[in-house]
Amino acid sequence: MKKTWLWIGSILGLGFLAVKAGGYLNLGNEIVVETSSSFSGTLFGGLTIKTNVIIKNPTLKSIQISYPFVRVLTAKKDGAELGTSNANPTLITIPASAQIQSPNDFPTFEIKMPLTTLLASGTAIWNAIKSGTVLVIATSFRAIVGGVAVEVPTQYEELSVKV
Repeated sequence: MKKTWLWIGSILGLGFLAVKAGGYLNLGNEIVVETSSSFSGTLFGGLTIKTNVIIKNPTLKSIQISYPFVRVLTAKKDGAELGTSNANPTLITIPASAQIQSPNDFPTFEIKMPLTTLLASGTAIWNAIKSGTVLVIATSFRAIVGGVAVEVPTQYEELSVKV
């Protein structure tokens, strides 16, 4: 008799955990990420991309996120990586139904790409940048809710660059 109740309790407990985890896994699709990037630079000085990030939590749950990681790519899929922000192990808390943004809650991301980096990536990339072809700013992070890490879809922003 005790074994029966133990099995029933175990099954109910696992079912509860599965439902709870399912709600957390969907959380990544609810978080809204907005980016706003600008650039500055000269022909021989290279480029500096400045990216501000707004992360909105429309849920009724307070969440923690890993520090955002920003990459500059030449294309959304299979693009060459021209630069990245620094990795940071800090966790940031976003209260329920609230938002955080740079530069208020964390610094603006500055990615410097010297001319030598751009040239080393190939003359095709440099020519694309000079002609105004789009660069892609990719922002990614993970949300942590109730100790469960949830992958948030990477946010892509296209940035036209004319040097």
